[in-house]
Amino acid sequence: MPRRASKDLTELGIKRLTKAAPGKRREIPDATPGLVLRVTDQGAKTFAVYYRWPDPSGGRLKQMRLTLGDWPRIDLETARGKARRVRSWVKQGLDPKLHFAAEVATERAEADKANRSLLTFKDLAESYIKRECPKLAQGKSYAGTIRRELIIPWGRRLASDLRRRDLTEITDKIVDSNRPAVAFRVHEIAKRLYSWALDRGEVEAHPFAGMRPPVKKQPRRRVLTDGEIQALWAAWSGQAYPFGRLQQVLLLTGQRVSEVAGMRWSEINREGATWVIPPERSKSRREHLVPLGSIALAILEALPTWGGGDHVFSTRGGRTPVSGFGKAKSVADDASGVTGWRLHDLRRTCRTRLAALGVPEIVAERVLNHVPKGLSAVYNLHDYEAEKAEALQAWNNALQLIIDPPENVVSLGAVRRPGAA
Repeated sequence: MPRRASKDLTELGIKRLTKAAPGKRREIPDATPGLVLRVTDQGAKTFAVYYRWPDPSGGRLKQMRLTLGDWPRIDLETARGKARRVRSWVKQGLDPKLHFAAEVATERAEADKANRSLLTFKDLAESYIKRECPKLAQGKSYAGTIRRELIIPWGRRLASDLRRRDLTEITDKIVDSNRPAVAFRVHEIAKRLYSWALDRGEVEAHPFAGMRPPVKKQPRRRVLTDGEIQALWAAWSGQAYPFGRLQQVLLLTGQRVSEVAGMRWSEINREGATWVIPPERSKSRREHLVPLGSIALAILEALPTWGGGDHVFSTRGGRTPVSGFGKAKSVADDASGVTGWRLHDLRRTCRTRLAALGVPEIVAERVLNHVPKGLSAVYNLHDYEAEKAEALQAWNNALQLIIDPPENVVSLGAVRRPGAA
């Protein structure tokens, strides 16, 4: 233990202290009994307190040192108070290490509680978007909904201050604007976000736990008719690359919009006429093989390829996947005269047509990459690759008859690059 200080340490004096010599460290005592400031050759400054305590092996008093904390995280006066408490515990025969550990745990809990009480909803929501959304198949969509529908009205509010009524007010406005499906989605995402926060200890209570959705979820039942398919196909054939062809591939394969939009040339086996969606881009989080029917393969083979990027559908030379489908869909609506449909309805149309063609339920579900449930998921490990190929080719053949009746000559049309007249 170093000699007793001739005078007290000061905050300014501590600040002016330089590093210890290379490979060395020095201890500077304070007038407070047992308190020292240790300075390393890296310039780190740490408070510690010395005391005498019975050696567990023999019972003899042994000099012990307890680290109190780093300066300036704890200041000099705080360190002095901690040192006095340690020495007081020694006099009472209380083990300083045990009591100090309990004190630190209490301080951390109080600090965490204080931090939680100052956490804004924006900070909480952005943390969820950063840490959780990348793990979710609909993570990008969730992030957009959170920023658009929740952060804008709640961003500056304290996360701990939100109440059930706050969510009700938001969803009521959305319902009143004739967007019931969005209201349902916002409600579910808000609950999911706070469940995540509660599990992590970011908040102490879930304000929306047990709340019922603002509306009943009504599954869409929109399926395109033969006439609508024919009109839309003609409109898509007239659209410039990549949007028209992308919508055609959506209808032909029955896959999700994000999966088709993110298609890469490296995922396609032209000789085997297959497309493999990797786990990181699949909603099921497992690899999914999609057989390519004759029309789908012909469309892909007619598309431009890029030296600088791997994306099949792109407006930036294959470097990034295509986005912004709303405008392209509006163009198809105007050209075809077909309204009231969504891009996801193409997936439902494909699934419905597979059933109409007599494709077995289990095969049709595997085509859409719906995860099997129950005992089937455990015991039936067949990949259905041949059956899926037969099913999608049957749908390609049926679609051919819709878009090109027997008396006509089929023409897929020339692919136009972005900016083409």
